[in-house]
Amino acid sequence: MKDIVYRYKNAILCIGFIFAVAGIQYRLHINARPLDLNDPTEMTLSRLESAASRKSVPALLLLGNMYSAGVHGVKENKDKALEYYKTSAKLGSAEGAYNAALLSSNKNPRETLELLWQAYKGGIVEAESLLGNYLVRSGEKEQGEILLIRSSQKFSSRAMLQLADIHKEGILNNSSMTESMYWLLLSQRFEQDNLQKMILDDKIQSLGKDMESKDLTEAEIRSSAWFLGSLHRK
Repeated sequence: MKDIVYRYKNAILCIGFIFAVAGIQYRLHINARPLDLNDPTEMTLSRLESAASRKSVPALLLLGNMYSAGVHGVKENKDKALEYYKTSAKLGSAEGAYNAALLSSNKNPRETLELLWQAYKGGIVEAESLLGNYLVRSGEKEQGEILLIRSSQKFSSRAMLQLADIHKEGILNNSSMTESMYWLLLSQRFEQDNLQKMILDDKIQSLGKDMESKDLTEAEIRSSAWFLGSLHRK
């Protein structure tokens, strides 16, 4: 009888050991397999961090977004978000480079410029105007202006507004109040956001008070002609 009980206990222990090992192997398999971003059950912080540690660019970008905005159960942490974005950029992500540039613009100008170049070359449309503005203000005026004008020709209201500000500040050799008003009027015409349109209206009225009527008329005629021409180019 004792022998039967002994064998029974050993059998239970063996079965328990087998299930324990199987459980460990299963957990290891779960942690090792690729992250499926389309499966909401996998959107856990631990799963994302595990995938990020294996250099998963989608996971790095998602973690960067989470910490940047402070959503999905994590506290806002711009520094941590920046690190995730920079890591994804090092792995070749143009989106990560752009997001990192936005967060690092006031911290490391040289690094920001490199990130913007990567984002621009990687096809991030928004990076073109931001890079152009950055180049103009860092002394590379000619190249920066070319990028801003090119972005404006793609109907970027942001690029137009940046050119308006640059001309108002007298940074370029051909800067003038008329040129600033010209770009400001164009920016207002192409802006889609109603709140931003109101802000631009205020800027136009404020700038117009300091201009002669003939210069204001010139800017209005030029911007109207450009806008009407763009309707055929779209």
